[in-house]
Amino acid sequence: MKKIVLLLAALVVLSTFAFADVGVGIWGRTVFILAYGSDVADGVDARVWQGWGPDWGGSGPQMGIAVWWTSDLMEYHFKYKYNDANAGGAMIPEAYGICKLMPDMGITLQLGYREEQNDFRETTATTFHDMNARNCGRYNGWSALVMIQPPDMGLKVGIQWRMPVMGALDDGTGTDTTYPTDIPLQYNIYNLGIGVSYTVPDMVKITVGSMCDAEAWENLVFPNQIRNIFGRIHLLMVPDLTLWLLVKYTGLEPATADAEAIDVDGDGVDETVVSNDNSIIEILLGPKYVMGDFSIAAGVDYKMTTPKGDDTITKSEIQANVDPAYNLGKLTVGAVIGMMMEMDDDDNDETVGLYIEPYVMIPDFNMNIAFKYAMNSDLNPDTDDFSWSIPVQVDFSFW
Repeated sequence: MKKIVLLLAALVVLSTFAFADVGVGIWGRTVFILAYGSDVADGVDARVWQGWGPDWGGSGPQMGIAVWWTSDLMEYHFKYKYNDANAGGAMIPEAYGICKLMPDMGITLQLGYREEQNDFRETTATTFHDMNARNCGRYNGWSALVMIQPPDMGLKVGIQWRMPVMGALDDGTGTDTTYPTDIPLQYNIYNLGIGVSYTVPDMVKITVGSMCDAEAWENLVFPNQIRNIFGRIHLLMVPDLTLWLLVKYTGLEPATADAEAIDVDGDGVDETVVSNDNSIIEILLGPKYVMGDFSIAAGVDYKMTTPKGDDTITKSEIQANVDPAYNLGKLTVGAVIGMMMEMDDDDNDETVGLYIEPYVMIPDFNMNIAFKYAMNSDLNPDTDDFSWSIPVQVDFSFW
């Protein structure tokens, strides 16, 4: 009997693959610097083109391979990517399946690990140095994710139950490296990520949501998860115009964060849960307008950080850039011009950094070449350091 059951199970699996589409893809990106220079002090890396502010979309050297199977009721996906965007290098696997529970109603269940899923995320349209409020609206991690997208309704709903990220506990001495073994239910529930968008064709798209925030890695780690709540309005009524506005608040905490000590590592001793010290309000504007072969895109990001319990000390940050470009057919020329400013209301300290980055895009070779000049790129108010570089980016993909 056992052999019969195993045989039937094998036949089910084989039949799934027999009626499935199978695909393999390879993609990659390399970024290198033809030349660079700086007047910064000795021992300081002059290649600040990738170190200051938002870099080229977080896109350092990387390479990946993807394999997938799709059928009427199931999908299986496996991706493996090497990402050196942060100069440290990371091997990032993805493995997940999608069950099409009610295909006619657009209801699916996704199980497994995702590095990124951007159903409710928007990014400014500048060629380089794009902004997305720290990946606001992105699903990732080990999770169960239900997506609801009824056909022809303009509605999309995503509900994710994300496993808490395991972080080492600190007993106050800085030496405790034990990891949690018993996670209270409220902290699991606190990892729910919810996103909802509704689109009125040729009029407007409205998106709201709340997720564990990627403002900092610590915001995702148990037991200190910090949530955000965000809303975005995207205007669609003007042809050739992209215009959206995002407002995000970060600082929502678990109900027990300030009031309860719990035994999270299973040693019989209660540890005090560390709460978030700051509340953050962020506003991001992302316009782009196309007029024939000419286009102009921009991004403006304002972020205000206020320590909780002390409204008199506030840090404000502003990033802004503009990207006019012209399509000449075989290549596109343009320039990204940007600034970054930090203001501290406590001591009225103000620092400003500036950059200009003319570029050439060659679509036939998937190549971008730029010349970047940055002034005071480390936002040090005591210097006017500048740096320059000639970065080159080449993409490739086979699907």
